[in-house]
Amino acid sequence: MNRWLQGLSYRSQLNILGALMVFLVLWGISVVWTAARNTETAIVAANRSRLAESVEALKRGVERRTEFLDAEGRASPLATPDSESSRKLLTLVTEMTLQSAPGVEGGFFAASGALVGYAFPTHEGGLKTDIPEAERPVILDVAARSLRSGKPVDDQIVGVRDVILFRAVPIFHGGQTEGVAWAMKRLSGLRSPEGRLSSFATLTLGLGALLCVAFAFYLSRSVQSGVEHVKAGLRQVGNDLNYRIPGAGHSEEVREIAETVNRLADQLQEQIAAQKRTEELARQADRLASLGQLVAGVAHEVRNPLATVKLRTQMLMESCGGERERESCAEILSEIERLDALVNKLLVFGRTFSVDPSRADLNVLLSDRVHHFRDRADSLGIRLQARLHEQSVPAAIDQPKIVQVIDNLLQNALEAVKPGEGVVTIRSGIEGQTAWFDICDNGCGVSPELLGRLFDPFVTTKDRGSGLGLSISNEIVEMHNGKISVASEHGNGAAFRVVLPLAAPEQDR
Repeated sequence: MNRWLQGLSYRSQLNILGALMVFLVLWGISVVWTAARNTETAIVAANRSRLAESVEALKRGVERRTEFLDAEGRASPLATPDSESSRKLLTLVTEMTLQSAPGVEGGFFAASGALVGYAFPTHEGGLKTDIPEAERPVILDVAARSLRSGKPVDDQIVGVRDVILFRAVPIFHGGQTEGVAWAMKRLSGLRSPEGRLSSFATLTLGLGALLCVAFAFYLSRSVQSGVEHVKAGLRQVGNDLNYRIPGAGHSEEVREIAETVNRLADQLQEQIAAQKRTEELARQADRLASLGQLVAGVAHEVRNPLATVKLRTQMLMESCGGERERESCAEILSEIERLDALVNKLLVFGRTFSVDPSRADLNVLLSDRVHHFRDRADSLGIRLQARLHEQSVPAAIDQPKIVQVIDNLLQNALEAVKPGEGVVTIRSGIEGQTAWFDICDNGCGVSPELLGRLFDPFVTTKDRGSGLGLSISNEIVEMHNGKISVASEHGNGAAFRVVLPLAAPEQDR
């Protein structure tokens, strides 16, 4: 046997041990389950469930007869509990319903406060119709509570040698609580000290055996779990360098292995990311240089004929006498203005420019631009709010160019939100050696497929956008040695953050 076990792999040996442990655990559970079924709690719970079924049957029985009386235009029995016919009908319903529920006795409680329809059909001496005086106060209390709350109510009396269970459920008629159906059952012999001791001993032994087996099973599984955890983590890291092997909940050796692998993955990921950034910056620089030359040439060629068209349209507008002709000319001029703005953006995009940073307070700049856009936001029913840093935020910036970035982001935010419902929030702050400001909105957000290309030229989410505003803003921020980023979920708004270097204390003001 020993040689056979040695010939098996470590995993196989652990699986055999685990199978034996499972068998012992199942055996222990069966022992505990058998003991639990004989305890007082299990017996009471089972009888309470049967008692609830009996009360529901009483309720359904009187509701069926009430529907029949309603069809004949006669009052329900619980509405007239003092009449002889109602008492007989309710007693008959109780007797017939509880005939199949041995040991259960019950009846009805009217909203007027009367107990009516009591019957104990399974009484050994025949049908019993006199309510037991000892239990009467509890019956009245349970029924009254159910009537007041409109919900089922359970209660019980624990005696020296028995337990009496009570349950009451409300009966509704015409949207009102008209009465209550109640029932009780006496469980004899549950308070036997010998029975409790036997059940307790059986339960204790079963739980002890189960605890020992569970502990042994845990010890055997912990080793295999650690090995499998490390193997699965290595496979996951091989497929995804962003994954990190968690070490919590494992032994010290497993945690050390996980930390070592995670550090190696971090280093490898940083190297790959740095290489990708270098390659991407080189490709983007070449692409932008070529694209800038192209668009600048096209913009120059378009600008002169566009100016001629604008001049001719203005002359035509002055000579037109009809209102429709003037409206058409005005629309043409509006489109020309839009094209002229696009040409200007193309010229800016194609022109190499530099920045001249100086010390400036970002809070002052942001407050001024919020004031500038306030009238437009109010006219659209958009709430424009500024939550700026409580102190000044000195940054080393070229003010006119950063104003261009702020204006472009505010313009995009106002266009992204719904009039009358939109909220645009501007925040600022200082983190380490950088200053930052956020422009957030609760608009339509950015789709995942566009999020990674949002700062590329000619990429836009607008129907009539040029796709150059964010690209130019990104270039301006990068020339300040800063960074612009966006966080967004499609349909849940967008948040743009611009990070800029702090101004040195001695920098020119």
